[in-house]
Amino acid sequence: MKKKIGIFLATIFFLTSTTSCSGQPVEGMFEKIFGSWQSLVIQLIATFLMIVLVGVLLFKPVREVLTKRKEYIANQISAADSIVSKAKIKEQEADARLDSIENEAKMMIEQAKKNVEVIKDNANKEIEQTKKEQHELLAKQLEQEKEKAKEEIRKEIVNVALEATSAILEREVNESDNSKIVEDFIKDINTDE
Repeated sequence: MKKKIGIFLATIFFLTSTTSCSGQPVEGMFEKIFGSWQSLVIQLIATFLMIVLVGVLLFKPVREVLTKRKEYIANQISAADSIVSKAKIKEQEADARLDSIENEAKMMIEQAKKNVEVIKDNANKEIEQTKKEQHELLAKQLEQEKEKAKEEIRKEIVNVALEATSAILEREVNESDNSKIVEDFIKDINTDE
């Protein structure tokens, strides 16, 4: 910035001191614009001192404040970046945990389903076994009842036959009595059944 101002002032000084608007050197133009050369040097020194003072008093503090602010912002950005990266890591960890928990839950559900199937199959087998045993027991009981009924029928037939024989032996049997006894015997057997 200082170099630009110096170059600008030197260019103006050179142009004004050597040429006029028509391109002809103008005598005394310098004195008309700047006055004497001592006055020009004093003005240049005053301008330089003003620039230095303004730079020292104004630009340096502002530059320092801006630099501190820039560092503060950079620190805040790096802190935010670090927080964001930590948050992303924690999010990834949480996602990984969630995935593992979901997988465990699925495995537990599948295992529970398998256990239910096994329990159901075992229960069905037990029910079938119990039905089979009850059926066999009922079949045995029915067979025993049948045998018992047959035995009772045999005993009844024997008793009836003995009664019929004793009735026949007690009296003399003729043909009409014999048919009557046989008919009574058949009726007794039919009513007992």
